[in-house]
Amino acid sequence: MAIVIEQPDAPRSRKSAQWEKRAWIFMRISGVLLLVLIIGHLSVNLVLPERGVKAIDFAFVAGKWADPFWQVYDGLMLWLALIHGTNGMRTLVNDYTEREWLRKA
Repeated sequence: MAIVIEQPDAPRSRKSAQWEKRAWIFMRISGVLLLVLIIGHLSVNLVLPERGVKAIDFAFVAGKWADPFWQVYDGLMLWLALIHGTNGMRTLVNDYTEREWLRKA
């Protein structure tokens, strides 16, 4: 009995393979960076202030956002989360639309 391997319908180009490789690497790097940024964000906002959650009010947030460092820090965290999540959703959609056995379920 011979094993037959069928050709894929649309062969991937080198450019497409490079895109997927870069997206895969981005997901790993952004995931680790997001973990570091989120842990830093939570520790500054919840652990370091003596009063915990009660310390977070308009004055606390306004004071933090007056500093350019925190603007860049929080902005980077938000942008990375947005791009990371969008790339993850793109991967999920590709998985469900390209694989026939997943579409039947």
